[in-house]
Amino acid sequence: MFAYAVSKTGRLMGAGNCSLPGCLPIVEKYRKCGKPGCKCTHGELHGPVLYISRRVEGKTRYDYVPKDRGDLAKVLVGRHTKLYRARAQIQKINQELTQLPHSRDKRPLQRG
Repeated sequence: MFAYAVSKTGRLMGAGNCSLPGCLPIVEKYRKCGKPGCKCTHGELHGPVLYISRRVEGKTRYDYVPKDRGDLAKVLVGRHTKLYRARAQIQKINQELTQLPHSRDKRPLQRG
């Protein structure tokens, strides 16, 4: 079992601009296991191991991605990011529409 607090070295993987809210970056981590005599005690860390990083109540949480699911996780995270960005655009358009003056009461004058 890997120690959580030890060696938080990480690298973002192909997530684009993940500074936006709702983005779920995939992070590559290398860690120490804490066992005496292991190669990681001499600097050769275990990894890379993939995690999906997310924020919960202001804290960063990491969800482990099994080795055989790494490619699937990258595809699903990409889809999530696209969906989140599309939703944000729709919300922005809706907000702009609600701020438009209501003109349905004003009907064009009919002649004749």
